[in-house]
Formats: sequence, C-alpha cells, structure tokens
Amino acid sequence: MLQPITPVGSASLSASSTTGNVALVQPGGQSYTVWVYSLPGDDVAYIAFGTSSSVEATTSDIPIPPGVIVPFIVPALWTHVAAICASTETASLTFTSGHGA
Repeated sequence: MLQPITPVGSASLSASSTTGNVALVQPGGQSYTVWVYSLPGDDVAYIAFGTSSSVEATTSDIPIPPGVIVPFIVPALWTHVAAICASTETASLTFTSGHGA
C-alpha cells in the first residue's frame, strides 16, 4: 500500500530502444524517495540510477512494468536516471522525488 508523500518535483523521460537519461529533482538530505510511474498501455521500461548525465540503461537493469508506481529510496549522490525499452517498444516515465514511503 502506498503511503502519503511530500513531493518536491518531477522529471519525465520517454524511453525507446536507445538509452536516454534525465536529472532527478533532488529534495536535499542524505537520501530521498523517487516514485517511478509508467503509463498503462506502455511497454516495459528498464531503468538505472547514476551519479551523472552519463548514466545509461540496458534491458538487464530494473524493469518497470506498464501502469505501476514503484518507489525507490536512493542516496543523494544519485542525481540522474536512465531508461530504455526493448527494440520497437516505448514507454513514458515520470520520476517524482520527495520524502515519504
């Protein structure tokens, strides 16, 4: 069950067969929560967190099924997230940062 959150901002990324990345909105502190949302009807996306804009995702990384919200607690040094889909597939992802469960 999802708990109430204190969001500070969101970033969006369209995933395709080529890896792409986006900077996360950082709320400050030693760690924070990132809620990853994938639209219903999209394909499975794969994500990877990283410390710079050079982070890349592969189809061996964390799978995000369509139509779900997945929370991650990440360290403050993780500033970016990358996403990719399998060949010919696409997904629209939203990454909302904040504090909470």
